[in-house]
Amino acid sequence: MNSIHELRKIPFVRLIIPLIIGLITGFYLKISLCFIVTTAGLLVIYFTIILFINKLSGRYEFRPAFGICVNIFIIVSGILLIKSKSDYQENISATIKSSEYYLCKIISQPEQKSGTIKVLLRIIGYKDSDCWYKCKTNMIAYFQKDNNTKTLSCGKIIILKGRLRKVYNSKNPCEFDYKKFLERKGIRCKSYIKTGTWQTVGQRDDLITFAVKLRNKLLDIYRKYGINDNEFAVLSAFTLGYKDELNPEIRHAFISAGAMHFLAVSGLHVGIIFYVLNNLFKFCGRTKYGKSIKLILIVIILWFYALLTGLSSSVIRASAMFTLIQAGMSLNRTINIYNIVAFAAFSILICHPLEIYDAGFQLSFLAVLSIIFFQPLFYRLLVFKNRILDNVWMLITVSASAQLGVFPIIIYYFHHFSVYFWLSNILIIFPLALSIYLAILLFIFYPVTQVALIIAAILDLILKIINFFIMTIEKLPGSMIENLYNNSLETILLYILIISISIFIILKNRHYLYVYLICLICFLSVNFLRTCKIYKQKKIIVFNINKYTAVNFINGRNNYLLTDLDTEKDRRILFNTVQNSWMKYGVNDISKIIDIGASVDNKMIFDSTADLHIKKLFNNMFVSFRGKKLLILCNPDLFQYTSNKRYRLDYLIIGNNLQYRIKTMKNLFDIDKIIIDSSNDFLTRQFWEKECKEYGIECNIISVEGSLEIEL
Repeated sequence: MNSIHELRKIPFVRLIIPLIIGLITGFYLKISLCFIVTTAGLLVIYFTIILFINKLSGRYEFRPAFGICVNIFIIVSGILLIKSKSDYQENISATIKSSEYYLCKIISQPEQKSGTIKVLLRIIGYKDSDCWYKCKTNMIAYFQKDNNTKTLSCGKIIILKGRLRKVYNSKNPCEFDYKKFLERKGIRCKSYIKTGTWQTVGQRDDLITFAVKLRNKLLDIYRKYGINDNEFAVLSAFTLGYKDELNPEIRHAFISAGAMHFLAVSGLHVGIIFYVLNNLFKFCGRTKYGKSIKLILIVIILWFYALLTGLSSSVIRASAMFTLIQAGMSLNRTINIYNIVAFAAFSILICHPLEIYDAGFQLSFLAVLSIIFFQPLFYRLLVFKNRILDNVWMLITVSASAQLGVFPIIIYYFHHFSVYFWLSNILIIFPLALSIYLAILLFIFYPVTQVALIIAAILDLILKIINFFIMTIEKLPGSMIENLYNNSLETILLYILIISISIFIILKNRHYLYVYLICLICFLSVNFLRTCKIYKQKKIIVFNINKYTAVNFINGRNNYLLTDLDTEKDRRILFNTVQNSWMKYGVNDISKIIDIGASVDNKMIFDSTADLHIKKLFNNMFVSFRGKKLLILCNPDLFQYTSNKRYRLDYLIIGNNLQYRIKTMKNLFDIDKIIIDSSNDFLTRQFWEKECKEYGIECNIISVEGSLEIEL
């Protein structure tokens, strides 16, 4: 009875679980909309009957059945919610693609790119057969730079002429799924807008537009008073959620130091703002309606700050939590923190169901739940009478608690672990809080130049100290463990391990120890089987890297890459493409990189290893790997040679926009399969597709179909 009574105090915890089940089920299972609606209708009828019987009898014998039905109804509602959201976006995108004219509103700050300006547009209308139709969907537009593009700003209404294109993935193994990432944000199309094909027709300001413009003015205040470079980038990120100025070096430094969460406006930042507001409006509590006025003022300012910083999941969660906490304090009600967190998650998922797959959403809620659950337990392990030591210990326990909750999912998504997270939290938390207070003072006193200059100078100094701490921690030996890999099953098992051992330690119930031991055996078994598979693997991967050739040969843990990419100049492009797949296959180190782009004369060049045998002639590579014969063909001069014997090729890889008749090639080679890699343009792809069709040879076009993985 006590447990049932406790569950009644946290209704949103009970509601969020079936909602999450429904959202996940609806996303992965293909269930017809008709079936979902019918099921929901039958459940509503069943609810009504149970309520009617309970009311007539005055008893509640059907309460368990009613509870089960409520949970099923929420699951079905979750399925319906995510299906309707996804289907609407898919249908509207397919409908408007045939149009050429679109009425759009700019809903983001224009972003400068090389030769273009990237803008997020909301399509509010499209023209079809001389009629305009309303719609609501988002797209990414790249405007060709000219004098007119300087006028682009948030809130502008424009008419443009152009063709929408679907967002495609490279479809390389384990690569970041950019297409799904955009789809979850309601973006399914993109377009390149040429000069002269668009014009501004008006301005429609709303609250979001006002917030963007205000943020730009606040950023200008930072610049005006001499806060520049990395200091500006860091300050604008953790106070206003503006991350466009963060360069790769500063991002990597914060990641290595385990301090990246400081750059994302979250509960910590909102908590500091809440603390300031709570003290600022303390005098309101002395009047008759003071608590209500204080509540209204704090809620309005908190949510406007959330809007100002971009309404990320972490900010919405924190703002919702502090709103409910303040409401509870104003009404003198007991606050259940788990119920507040569940309410925040429930509200976000009802409004934006696809947020459940957003890494930021998952990290935000897992971190706060972990802090709520584990921090008091860790904090009680040591007692310090000294106040400074006690505060340091509190910071360490908060950091450790948060990391315990998020490290499995960080490994799953980002494949690394920051060792000195606890140190960066101790060193950064105080100067960061001080920086936020000073930033607020700078905004208040910016008209008073002399005062603002003093505040800005102190703020700039503190930011330099923060960056110095971060850079120092990054350089510590072993600051980050990289190339970690867990699949989804291993990640789930890790969470079950953490939860079960924690409950066993608290309740001393041996059943949870059994769960822990079973999951540990399962986790080790999965890991062992994956390791065995790694040592036995033999595969060839042709990667999809635009305008380049990249062929990967893997034998056990030996890893060979043939590419025409400049591995120094284009190292980032290469490793962004291949790194995740190499981690999955357990081949983090490259045994050898072989350059297929270097020019050679008509001499035969040999390059062999224990697994791979290569002969190079006229920039063409003959490769023998685990019994398979390949030719990477880039130069037709090869066919000046004649031979009485035809050589068998398992795979012919075409590169460098080479067009050559298969009829002539058949004099030298007997070809099983032709692969057109990503270094070829559209016309070359068309040529080879036609040739292969004519001669009945199987053909793979990498830039269209994605990377090709061949298991041997």
